[in-house]
Amino acid sequence: MERMWLWYALLMVLGWSFAIVLDSLLVKHYIKNPFMLMWTQSCFSILFLAIAYPFVSLESSWIPLLAASAVIAYCGDLVFFLAIDRMDASIFNISWAIIAIILSIVGFMFFGESWSVLQTVGVVCILSGVVLLSYWHHHITWGALGLLFALAILYAPVSVVMKVALEDGEQILTITFLILAIREGSAFLFPLCWPTLRRQIVSLPTKVDAVFVWVSGLVVAVYFVGEYFLARALAVGPMSLVSVVGNLQPFVVLFLAWAIWRIIPRYASRELLDSQSVRVKLISFSVVFAGMVLLAV
Repeated sequence: MERMWLWYALLMVLGWSFAIVLDSLLVKHYIKNPFMLMWTQSCFSILFLAIAYPFVSLESSWIPLLAASAVIAYCGDLVFFLAIDRMDASIFNISWAIIAIILSIVGFMFFGESWSVLQTVGVVCILSGVVLLSYWHHHITWGALGLLFALAILYAPVSVVMKVALEDGEQILTITFLILAIREGSAFLFPLCWPTLRRQIVSLPTKVDAVFVWVSGLVVAVYFVGEYFLARALAVGPMSLVSVVGNLQPFVVLFLAWAIWRIIPRYASRELLDSQSVRVKLISFSVVFAGMVLLAV
């Protein structure tokens, strides 16, 4: 049982990796407006949450902080779609390494987790991997990397609040449901309050097809799986170690992107797969992952 957090974290990685590849597919082949993409997916999210609602207790003393972190995470989702339109799906996952650094610092300052020389070396490795990727990969700009840093800052609070609430004895399903409900509710309601976005919603059916609708629903399903197993992993494992396993994601995303490109190239996600690009990515990801392991020691 003591290693169950690892299996939960691996299932989290698998769910999120599928979601990222499919989101990249949608941005590449359909629409790029992050508000419209989030609104479409929120329709499925609300449907799934409505089905789960009767089975979940909504009593929690952490609702204000959960709500605040969920709204911040929604802002992160918008930055996510801006970032995924500007870089390969696998490269986008570098932001998870940056999140891990933030969470390790938070763990050291507020959760009594240790900080050693090895962890300092780990931070250097992570930042070196990011610099290596940005310098040698000819499709990455410093502006795009800036989006990754912004994304990490916006996504980190929800993990921290989730960890604190779980340690306070809150139920896993309650926390996960409340965060997702507020996050997806923001994605659904905000565009409806903005006249320009409302007009785009009305015209959306003329710009997409059935594949877009089905893939959007699948994105939500696999993303929810990832969120659920994140909560399970945080409930029984150290926050820093869970974040280390999360950095297997670039390798999984790269493999999934390659598999889709080989099987159905028409719907391939945005991923440069020539020999130079793959070599640079694998070296950079390996350096980052080594840093993540040192960070967790």
